[in-house]
Amino acid sequence: MTQMTLRRGWCPGALTPMATGDGLLVRVRPRAGRYTLPQVQAIAYCANAFGNGEIDLTNRANLQLRGLSVAKLASAIEELAAAGLIDGNPEFEAIRNVIVSPLAGLALDERPYELAVALEAALEADPGLAKLPGKFGFAIDSVTAPLPLGVRADVRLTIDNGGVKIRIAGSGSLVAAVDQRAAIAAALALTWAFLGFRARDSNIARMRDAVAASSATAVYELAGLEPVIALQGAVDSAPPVGLLGPSQAPLAIGIGLPYGRISGAVLAGIAALAARAGVSSIRPSHQRALVFANVGTSYGELMAAAAEAGLIVSASDPRLTMDVCPGAPACARGSTPTRADANIILAALEPSPNYRPSIHVSGCVKGCARAGTAELTIVAREGRYDLIRDGRPGDTPVACGLAIAELSSVIAQIAGGVRA
Repeated sequence: MTQMTLRRGWCPGALTPMATGDGLLVRVRPRAGRYTLPQVQAIAYCANAFGNGEIDLTNRANLQLRGLSVAKLASAIEELAAAGLIDGNPEFEAIRNVIVSPLAGLALDERPYELAVALEAALEADPGLAKLPGKFGFAIDSVTAPLPLGVRADVRLTIDNGGVKIRIAGSGSLVAAVDQRAAIAAALALTWAFLGFRARDSNIARMRDAVAASSATAVYELAGLEPVIALQGAVDSAPPVGLLGPSQAPLAIGIGLPYGRISGAVLAGIAALAARAGVSSIRPSHQRALVFANVGTSYGELMAAAAEAGLIVSASDPRLTMDVCPGAPACARGSTPTRADANIILAALEPSPNYRPSIHVSGCVKGCARAGTAELTIVAREGRYDLIRDGRPGDTPVACGLAIAELSSVIAQIAGGVRA
């Protein structure tokens, strides 16, 4: 029988569900960055049959079910296991944090996917890696399909022609350039180097901490790697939404989930239309979009259905600039209905269509929805909001204790000033 535990914590899984304000939260990680269509249908079924019908797409590119009860949890796990979505034990599930660029490999180049499969197998094969902290993660992309700067990866593998450049968090332009056949061993060597630093200093929680405690060069050298200066640094990129490739025959299409939320019923319908369009798998993006690769000529029906369901089909949709947590009552820590209030904030920006700041709306000071800074960070506190400019939750606000009407007025004034 699959081992399963119930836990309150930052990084839930399917085997370690977390209690929240609307019931149990069950996070289902994709394998090597992809869900098959049967797996998506299984997730949608479990959301409707055992949860409250709501599904979140997280900033780690995982789908998570909400509102499950303890009584229905075992049935949900059984369904997910039958679809191949359950790991053998909670320890491996906790460290299988691998984000893959959803655009990598679209031109029939499957090397990023194959590298992700090999990395996950290597993580499972080494029981010593169970000592990794729950947030420690990996990212895999390519120079032709890079992940954006916002990805929080401790070890990042980028395929570049026949080789792989490996960058660790905090290393700046320093990378280790290795042959593709040596990439997995190098990534694991860096992971063990991190664990060595962590064993000597319990305050080291992520790779960036290890780099700050010594240097990037020291971490690379401890892993037996010689760092070099990368000629090209990481680049930023827009969320993968809309037609991704030639408009006549796109390589893929991307559908955004408003504030990272979709219902089980809508997801099931979208998956059925994707099958009719010739899609075999769905690639989740940490930018809260679903990418449908290698679509056929009937993709228009899929896009139309998504738009009718209120999903995002245009890269210019202002909702793509916003990171919004579930808020109250879904999250026990939240004190405001963040998603409903996010729509009010958007309405305040409508008179200023050229001002599209990055916005983070958080139901509490933890700021789970966004890891970095935002131009406007809006943090709930006792049913009202604090406003922070160019920062993150915990930074000094420029205005405090605002009701949503007051907040929207302040934001409209800011937008007007920028417009002027």
